[in-house]
Amino acid sequence: MKKKLSINTPIVNTYTSYGAIFSILPQSAFPWIMNNFIQLNFVYNWDMATFDYHRMFMSNCPSIGFYEETGKTLSSRGENGLKDAIVMGIEREEYLFIYADRFFLKVAEEYQKEHMPHEIFIYGYDLTENIVYVADNLLYGKFIFTTCSFEELTEAYSNINLEYEFMHTIRYLKVHENTYCKLNINQIMRGLDSYLNSYESFDIVGNDSKVDYGVSVYDTILNIIAHANGEGVDIRFFHLLYEHKLLMEMRVRYLIEHNYISQGEIDIEEFEKLKITVFTLRNMVLKYNFLKSKDLLDRIYNKLVKIRKEDYKLLSYLLWRLRVNQKKI
Repeated sequence: MKKKLSINTPIVNTYTSYGAIFSILPQSAFPWIMNNFIQLNFVYNWDMATFDYHRMFMSNCPSIGFYEETGKTLSSRGENGLKDAIVMGIEREEYLFIYADRFFLKVAEEYQKEHMPHEIFIYGYDLTENIVYVADNLLYGKFIFTTCSFEELTEAYSNINLEYEFMHTIRYLKVHENTYCKLNINQIMRGLDSYLNSYESFDIVGNDSKVDYGVSVYDTILNIIAHANGEGVDIRFFHLLYEHKLLMEMRVRYLIEHNYISQGEIDIEEFEKLKITVFTLRNMVLKYNFLKSKDLLDRIYNKLVKIRKEDYKLLSYLLWRLRVNQKKI
């Protein structure tokens, strides 16, 4: 018995939750994507930059049905509880999203080396081969689709510290293909305004961590680079920044196509060039993490300063143009 649910190659996948969402979102959800993924955060307790509302995208997308099952409920099913949950969920056309300790997963670089509870996305199973179809940022941070055995995944799930109940929660996701999503130009303008002015967003982190917002995240990363002292630099921010620019270019094209702004009012090529520049920067960081060259690190710093300036200029003009056009309606 075997079943795999459909998946697409995700254009956004810095983190497993993003890769999971973007690998199953239907075309009808495109306006929802355009409304979101604008504001950035840097959460000091997490030591990473994310899109705003990082933990809430799955449960707040109108094209995804979402519900949770607690670990306590699952444990009442016995030793095959996770396996049964996966099979029954997939049979209901539901994807699953859980936490698993990579120490027990052969496909992970942390296998038998380091305990690392991490999210993992499940989209199928094969009872004959006794495997689960999963996706995660397993290949040196790269999001991949692969397999692991039911036994490995059960052990990886069961050995997570019970102190963290949310890590034992199973999340079920069901795609609703034709759910109506509407572009919300006011939400987009608010997102741009918050990003440009580094406004604090609704607090989903808690009061125990400092958080930087919007373009101030650039300054946070620049400070980290300035104090790298021959150490590696977290590539995730640069991948996230590339995806931010990729989505922004797509957003501007979408706004042009739907007459919120005209081609004569904005130069889409400037957004494309910035995206390519950020992609080049990301590759420079990958090279630096291998060579640890001080000269290369200085070039990365200077390039990021220029990107920050260009980003602020382009998005400030975009926001101004959108506001002017909205007043005409």
